[in-house]
Amino acid sequence: MMFPQISCLNPARLAVVAFFVLCSSAAASALPPNPTLDAQIESSLAHAATQLTATVAYLEDLSAAESNPARRPHFPQFTANTFTTPNSPRPHGHWHTSHATSSFWAKGSFAALLWMMADLAEDPAEQGEWRGWARKWSEPLRNYTGNDLTVNNYAVFRRWMEQAESGAEREAQRQTILEATRLLVVPYDRTSNTGRFLEEAGIYGYRRRAATGVFWFHAFIDHTPNVEQLLAASWLTDDPGEALGFREKAVSHILNLHRTMGPLRSPGEAGS
Repeated sequence: MMFPQISCLNPARLAVVAFFVLCSSAAASALPPNPTLDAQIESSLAHAATQLTATVAYLEDLSAAESNPARRPHFPQFTANTFTTPNSPRPHGHWHTSHATSSFWAKGSFAALLWMMADLAEDPAEQGEWRGWARKWSEPLRNYTGNDLTVNNYAVFRRWMEQAESGAEREAQRQTILEATRLLVVPYDRTSNTGRFLEEAGIYGYRRRAATGVFWFHAFIDHTPNVEQLLAASWLTDDPGEALGFREKAVSHILNLHRTMGPLRSPGEAGS
């Protein structure tokens, strides 16, 4: 099998490109015409489309050769860097992949980027192709119950819901988001090591093991996007009590972030 040369490519970098495109587009709409900025936006978008299309082709080949159905489709994880890991089994710039049931924390970012490209596409045929790919890499994540629910659930199914072509399709994505958010707000219990929402810290059950034991973070910046999922779910649910609970937990997290990262912050344990 031939490996495509996709140097300096991973979901995080693609997300930066896509974020630049979206933010620049929003900024451009509020400013006088700027041909240089418009050209930068178009160049970034074209680069993201080229890289994502190459990645899709590579993953399709991997999935076609995969004998274990549980491992299909493959998700991009990170690209090999032979400068930092000289003994890497893959050439520099080529994908390491995972599957839907793996522990890789950000596999949903790939499907989310495919939905973003579908939203940005102007040609109906091109838009349909992006949406087809997005559905393929989104569906295996529908019943995801692991960590980082916002990346692997809300970031994916919110965009699917926004681009749904029927009421039934939209409703399916709404329910998927709500089910995941209900998992997100289960209070964390240290004794049984269950649940996610750590009430006194305002984060969602994040633990970090080190040689000295377990650090309980007062704030972990990677989990701040959970606030968006909680607030969105409070608008999506039909249950006023549930909506209030989602909002209260979002506010709790925001207030704890302020206490931890604001002017009265205390350094606390290592990494907090």
